[in-house]
Amino acid sequence: MYKRIIALAACVAVTACGGGGSGGGSAPTATAELTVDNSVQIAGATADAALFSSEFDQLANLGVLGSPGGVAVAQAGGEASVTLARKTSQLQAITSTSTTLVSVSESNDCPLGGTMSISAEIQNPETLSSGDNFSLSYADCDFGDGVLANGSISFRVTSMQGELTGDNVQFGFDLQIANLEIAEVGDGATIDGDISMSLNLTPTATTVSMSGSSLSVTDGVDTIMLSDFSTTVSADLGAFPESITLESSGFLMSSEFDGEVQFDTDIALQVSGEGNPTAGRLRITGADGAIITVIPLDAQNVRVELDLDGDNAVDEGGTLDMSWQELLQQDSV
Repeated sequence: MYKRIIALAACVAVTACGGGGSGGGSAPTATAELTVDNSVQIAGATADAALFSSEFDQLANLGVLGSPGGVAVAQAGGEASVTLARKTSQLQAITSTSTTLVSVSESNDCPLGGTMSISAEIQNPETLSSGDNFSLSYADCDFGDGVLANGSISFRVTSMQGELTGDNVQFGFDLQIANLEIAEVGDGATIDGDISMSLNLTPTATTVSMSGSSLSVTDGVDTIMLSDFSTTVSADLGAFPESITLESSGFLMSSEFDGEVQFDTDIALQVSGEGNPTAGRLRITGADGAIITVIPLDAQNVRVELDLDGDNAVDEGGTLDMSWQELLQQDSV
């Protein structure tokens, strides 16, 4: 699934907006025409994107739905930011009731070469507080395991209840990713976008809600873009393997097909551990009300149903059963 790097890709040309003094905006994106020839490819790309968007919960170091290499970037950055706040001497006088933001910065060597620069404006060195700001910048930062990072991530804490080291934490932040390049052996991506996240963490359950107006990535060959997207991931940590529920919706553009599709998990997807969905439903809507429906059969197999004339009935010959591998390999990224 897009090789599990931390990315959701983008059509760069489509993201450009009108500028200058003309006051013009970008042209509307045409809705994709769903056909017999492109339906499986669109189904694969959209299922991939919907599943992949859920992996951004790992920016909070949750470990849900796999472990893409790029997670190391976010994890190391978050840990370094907290360490910076706690060890910087000028912050020691700040109390938890202070409303004055103090600015600090530091540059650290990455585990296997390169540097990671961190700047922060925080109120309390012992915990995160609403209004705290962090910026992380990477220069040829080698985290090991073949992961190399360049670019920047910044985030602003929007809410905080509980302690990061405690058993029950509710945490919200706005994340901005700017030209973040994640390179792995034989793979890589450049990421731009915004994500608002809220997390509710307990010893036995995790709920992460994510939304954004635009999230884009290019791997140099294939590109996609999510817009007006929303994803909620709920994990039962008491089960083994973890039992995960995924709800996702938004709009998708891809270099794999022309135009834009709308997608929605009108029945939440169910995932066990790091496997493929085993239940639920993903509906993909194109031009003239045409619909592709992706229905998990089990962790190995999936059904694709075609309603290309938009009459809310499966077309004759429009039921296609295949393996998840076959479906997701429709996308060559």
